[in-house]
Amino acid sequence: ESPEATARREHRERLHAERAALMQCERQFTEASRELKQVFERSAAQPTEAGTHAAELARGLADKMLAADELCIRLLSEAAGDKATTHALNVTLISMLMGRTFGMAEGDLLDLGTGALLHDIGKLELPDRVRHREEHFSAAEQRLYEEHVAFGIAQARKMGLAPGATLVIAQHHEHADGSVCPLKLNTDRMTPLARIVALVNRYDNLCNPHIVGK
Repeated sequence: ESPEATARREHRERLHAERAALMQCERQFTEASRELKQVFERSAAQPTEAGTHAAELARGLADKMLAADELCIRLLSEAAGDKATTHALNVTLISMLMGRTFGMAEGDLLDLGTGALLHDIGKLELPDRVRHREEHFSAAEQRLYEEHVAFGIAQARKMGLAPGATLVIAQHHEHADGSVCPLKLNTDRMTPLARIVALVNRYDNLCNPHIVGK
């Protein structure tokens, strides 16, 4: 075999392996989307079970999908589930990739993943019309929308989430300069896990405005 033929063959083999890995990543993303939807559906009636399921899902993402981080990032550009689950998984995967890059301990990484998966859990308590912030909201609608953070904290406690994951939910809408409600915390008063999720939440809103809620 000539060097040119060898190079072409190896290139084809690499492409084939990459396509196979991407297909597997897509299947895992779709499966995770279904599981997360079940967590949302069970959170009111079976909060403890839903919390356990969410933590197991975060561990599964760390064990399976994060091994193919480049493929995961590519996958995030395509919606593979409904609006709520796609946004939650996007935020979770990027947050956990950042946490792993920063060398976080396993416990912190799992709290980060669980909190990111459930960062918008409080929106389930809101009417559909205010679950996704719009520019035309009235002052009353804006206040109602902002209450999803408090609803999320209450739900996290019912679900028995770890303190680290609960603080992610509590602080995921804060900005570094302390200019944003509900708590108006600056960076120094936010947990490291919450700072990551707040940043990635904003990033995904900017990247995918057509599939996510702000």
